[in-house]
Amino acid sequence: MAGGANQYSDMGSMKKAQRFASEGKMGRAHQAWTGGGGDWSGDTHRALKQLGGIGSGRLQQALRFGQGGMFGRAAQQIGRGGGQWGEGYDDQENGVGGLLRDYLGANPEADVGEFNYGDISDADLAQAQRFAGAGMMGRAKGLFGDAWSGAKGRRFNTQLQADAARNPYEKGTSMGFDWGDATDDQVAAAKEAALAGTGKMGRAAKAFGEGWNPLMHQQMQAYRRGNL
Repeated sequence: MAGGANQYSDMGSMKKAQRFASEGKMGRAHQAWTGGGGDWSGDTHRALKQLGGIGSGRLQQALRFGQGGMFGRAAQQIGRGGGQWGEGYDDQENGVGGLLRDYLGANPEADVGEFNYGDISDADLAQAQRFAGAGMMGRAKGLFGDAWSGAKGRRFNTQLQADAARNPYEKGTSMGFDWGDATDDQVAAAKEAALAGTGKMGRAAKAFGEGWNPLMHQQMQAYRRGNL
């Protein structure tokens, strides 16, 4: 929605305006907003007053979900923070929902921070995100171990889905998997065999040669899924 009535230039403008609104200083909020290149209207005023009472953690979480196209989840975060999304999840004009949609429409690559995945190592999280991006959530789940359970596991699942949408894989490029000691030619041949097959990895394993193991099998399945 670039070009919307509430368009503004950067996250800094939004944060300043929100902070002033939380202090009841709507004049200063107006100044910060328009100083960032945004248009001011009655809807902007009302939405910022709503944003003023929402904690930054909830707002950032809502923006991350919104960036992944999950506006229902974004609305949930705003509601839990005490805000009003608008006249409905699809409201494009009024309230916080319209404001955040405008922001993300005008700034699709905005830095809105990263989701909290608990104590999982960076390496395991990166691997989980690769599998999740290929739709292999079961493999992603396994990397979290016992931490993936109950409500926390459901949150991780939703966040991984959002991250996959925020950072979509480009077909034909590297997924970032570690192929061990295999040469580039071995990996390329195995990928070609995997894509040419029916989903069974026998030909890919033969092309890959020594070093093929269950992990290589899973990673090649993910590569195939991402490139079909």
